[in-house]
Amino acid sequence: IRDVAVTGVQTCALPISLAPPAANFIFTYFALEGRDYDIRQVQTTIATAERRNALFVPVRLRCEWGEISRRIPSPDRRQKLKAISPALFEKYRNREVLETGHANQLTLDVTALSADQSAKVIADHVRGLSPAGE
Repeated sequence: IRDVAVTGVQTCALPISLAPPAANFIFTYFALEGRDYDIRQVQTTIATAERRNALFVPVRLRCEWGEISRRIPSPDRRQKLKAISPALFEKYRNREVLETGHANQLTLDVTALSADQSAKVIADHVRGLSPAGE
């Protein structure tokens, strides 16, 4: 589903009723340093935002390993269709989240933040970048 939606936005193939020029989109993506595919995906997303004359705000989430280990088995993660495999997280434990170098980027350490607190920090950051704090 994600790939279809992303492709629709990127190619402007979604009906205008579903993706008017003023519409906002939030895509979550697990991008790592050193992976060419991830770099291309981010570059494509930036180009799409520019084509749509849309605000692009990459958000890099960081979290200490001990907290990640505590959160992984949470039933809430399963309900939200988030990754729950300790092996998957262990595989990427020593990898860095992709640094986009984009002027609007926010890097947020969520180790001690709740989901609501993290969302507020992100929303405040976006408001600070948007005309008239929209």
